[in-house]
Amino acid sequence: MKWYRLAARQGLSAAQSNLGMCYFHGAGVAADRGKALAWYLLAADNGDKAAQDKLWDLFFKDRYGAKLRQDTPKWYLLPVNQELIAAKNSVGLMFIDSDDIGGAWEEAERWIRLGAEQGDTLAQCNLGVTLSERDDAGAQEALKWWRIAAEKRDASSMMHIGYMYEKGRGVTQDYVEAYYWYLLAASCGRASESEKAAAPRLTPEQIAEVQARVKKWQEAHRK
Repeated sequence: MKWYRLAARQGLSAAQSNLGMCYFHGAGVAADRGKALAWYLLAADNGDKAAQDKLWDLFFKDRYGAKLRQDTPKWYLLPVNQELIAAKNSVGLMFIDSDDIGGAWEEAERWIRLGAEQGDTLAQCNLGVTLSERDDAGAQEALKWWRIAAEKRDASSMMHIGYMYEKGRGVTQDYVEAYYWYLLAASCGRASESEKAAAPRLTPEQIAEVQARVKKWQEAHRK
């Protein structure tokens, strides 16, 4: 495993594919299908046929048949399975995590964006985090992705939006909006000290208005 990891970090597709196999079967490591798919995806993207075949067998073979494989060279971009889409976010995180590949931010963003564009909520939230570290344009795009995730009740994205309003990053500083997003996040299960810290900046009338907005949002987004 040590040598597989070292070679995989250097971009050797065969080692990346072998790591995927190890995680998939629990050979030398605890079985982890998510990590297995992430390594298979990375190896497949680097041209490893064994990894491409494995992913094909897992997600495409029974459903689409061999003809699509011949006609679709960018098979790995097809949004056919939510598990595969989520794995793209995992690949991106591996490029950020120093324990795996580490430090390749452009590649991290590319993979996370693939998952985000195909609807994975966690990838949308993580893409926002990655973009928010940039300039104002990045902060504004981050807000766009967080809003998309927030519509799916992602409380972490709501917290990020609240922070951006509180600090005036990518938007005009607005304590009322900050409090709204913090309170909304709390109503979706992400309670924190942020809404308590923001409340003293508001008048009782503003607090009541925000509470009414949160209640209205919850009623409109009931499952």
